[in-house]
Amino acid sequence: MYSKLPIFIGITGPESTGKTWLAERLSHYFYIDYIPEYAREYLLNLKRPYTYDDVIKIAEKQWNLINNTLNTDQKIVIYDTEMLVIYVWLLYKYGKCPKWIEEAWRNQKIDLYLLCYPDIEWDYDPLRENPNDLIELFDIYETNLKKENKSYYIVKENREQRFINVLNYLKINFPHIF
Repeated sequence: MYSKLPIFIGITGPESTGKTWLAERLSHYFYIDYIPEYAREYLLNLKRPYTYDDVIKIAEKQWNLINNTLNTDQKIVIYDTEMLVIYVWLLYKYGKCPKWIEEAWRNQKIDLYLLCYPDIEWDYDPLRENPNDLIELFDIYETNLKKENKSYYIVKENREQRFINVLNYLKINFPHIF
């Protein structure tokens, strides 16, 4: 059983798997703010197709958002996305990733990854790109988490059941945050 505070939770996985929804539900439950996915804000304001360099800028800002939460008095910190998402994005789309991003994801201070499985309906969004690659992408995320021996929990089923399953997992493994 885990007993330190705060607990840092990164919500990760392929697009359209309910990451933001889960971050919002957990933040409401725990009465805290969650750390948003900066990519969405950046890309919505971009008036052209994004490039590799844009993803690097997104990574820099996301890394700053993550690091700005390390000295908190909250019991729990929830990241709607984290550096593994950017690492996988860059490798999958461009076949390359700067070393600093790889190191950032490996060394980010996250106690538990909630890996969202693509078993809910894919929602169209103009920012989403890979509706047919979700299982392949999920496998890439899980392979990386296993390779780095990261603690993770696979989040499955419908949205409400996902929330219930995560709460039950947290109550068993992190009871001191309740």
